[in-house]
Amino acid sequence: MLKHVENLRNMKLEAKSLGDWEFEVSVPRERVAEVMSYLKSTGFKTFIHLACVDWIDEEEFELVYNVESYEDALQAVVKTRIPRNKPVMESMMTIWGLCQVYEREVHEFFGIEFTGNPNLKPFFLENWMDTPPLRKDFDSLAYSEELFEFKEDESHGIKAPKRIEYK
Repeated sequence: MLKHVENLRNMKLEAKSLGDWEFEVSVPRERVAEVMSYLKSTGFKTFIHLACVDWIDEEEFELVYNVESYEDALQAVVKTRIPRNKPVMESMMTIWGLCQVYEREVHEFFGIEFTGNPNLKPFFLENWMDTPPLRKDFDSLAYSEELFEFKEDESHGIKAPKRIEYK
């Protein structure tokens, strides 16, 4: 694992060990494909997952790619940040075809566009016209109030929902 971390550092990237079997590398978005190709060429043949973190205060999304080398029993965590106001990222489908499904999910729930992914149609949210629901600025209470009529019933302990403010 240390050789991977050192090689990534030699590529002028921020890389660190997270334990005996895992390491992390932070990558500018324009270099993600380069790093993913490098990892695949050095034995990280399995794409595991793509996650998204909404850093609303920093006005950024963080994309977190997990890839694995079963031969070396190692996992790499590749992180990149993109702006929230125009969230666009190059698709990693040309490196791992399975990325298509994960990019589609992240697009649906966070609104991130993946250039080069031909199928970003929603899995669940057809005809969705609101803010993507996993963004921190999505107001689930306002959305529910708009869709559903709420009736308080004190005899059964049902009270009107309260808004929990962010921060």
